[in-house]
Amino acid sequence: MVNLQTQDLKDIIEVSRRALECNSMETLQKETLTLMERSLGARSSVYAQITKNQKEIQLTEGAEHGVPKGAMARWCSEYHSSDPFMHRYLNKLSTQPSNVIVSSEVISHKEYVSTSFYNEFMKPQSIYHVMIIGLKSDDNKPVGVYGLHRSRHAPAFSAREIAKANMLAPHLKGAFQRVMAQEMLHEIRWITEFFSDNVAKDGIAVLDEKMNPVFMSQKAREILGENGSLSDSFLRSCVQCLNSQPDFIDQPISFKFFHKGRPLRVELNSVTNHQRRHQRFIVRLDATLENMQESPVLLDRMRALGLSRREIDVAQLLALGLTSLSIADKLCISVRTVNNHLRSIYEKVGVHNRTSLIYHLSTEHRQ
Repeated sequence: MVNLQTQDLKDIIEVSRRALECNSMETLQKETLTLMERSLGARSSVYAQITKNQKEIQLTEGAEHGVPKGAMARWCSEYHSSDPFMHRYLNKLSTQPSNVIVSSEVISHKEYVSTSFYNEFMKPQSIYHVMIIGLKSDDNKPVGVYGLHRSRHAPAFSAREIAKANMLAPHLKGAFQRVMAQEMLHEIRWITEFFSDNVAKDGIAVLDEKMNPVFMSQKAREILGENGSLSDSFLRSCVQCLNSQPDFIDQPISFKFFHKGRPLRVELNSVTNHQRRHQRFIVRLDATLENMQESPVLLDRMRALGLSRREIDVAQLLALGLTSLSIADKLCISVRTVNNHLRSIYEKVGVHNRTSLIYHLSTEHRQ
């Protein structure tokens, strides 16, 4: 057990007080970097936001102090996967109660100085010693991480400084939760005013500038079903749509997306919240428009042939030109299951390949 000195406790109180006085995320990040450098004797520092989607953890650049401009962006895009300290922190989240990782605990000097991460990224910035301070949610999920740095000629972070950082972490977490709650309240107020009465009855989702969902209406959750969340494949489709039409700002763009085999008409638009100076993407989901375009005659014919609901889903997607891999992704099943469905469909319809099946369905559709 490390005993903290009176000055350490005063520092913790001061950092906590100043953090709680911040009313925006930008101010909070910048203010706490400066305070923690002073409190823990670091020469530079950075902060990264952590978001966890359905498949992976994503790191987004935040504030930086004392490092070359753009260093945080380079770390997020090129070097975070080879950062041994971040790797250790994320791996220890569920097993280690400590919120703090220091470089001397992670890797030997000989191994460290031989890595491309050190020689290409850290050494040019005169960074050698690193302290990671992680912020976690109440359910132990990572939400943000500080990186504090010292040069090679400075001493390593001491046990007392590690204990001090561990005491600071929950106070910083509280400050971040407070600001996040405030910003979410402002966001909801803006969304409610922007959409007026339509927010309750329309299938609406709002994405931030990083394409992270910040709001979903009840109708949108009902359309999506189950856990009522936007899947990674849906968000990728939104990004692809934006990339294909970069000048769409004044006009909404639409595309069709299949969610668990059901077609959705998606309308995507960009708006600016001038009060808080940030961009938002408005997503409108319509589950009825595309479904109305399905041919009742064709559906009745496929049912008469004995196709199951899932086989009908597969046949409809195949008719749209999707591959087995794409169909599997849309229906959240394996490629093997798709191919098994296709063999069953071929047998029931009386065809031997995809081309014949598509022709058969097209002919039935026209009749």
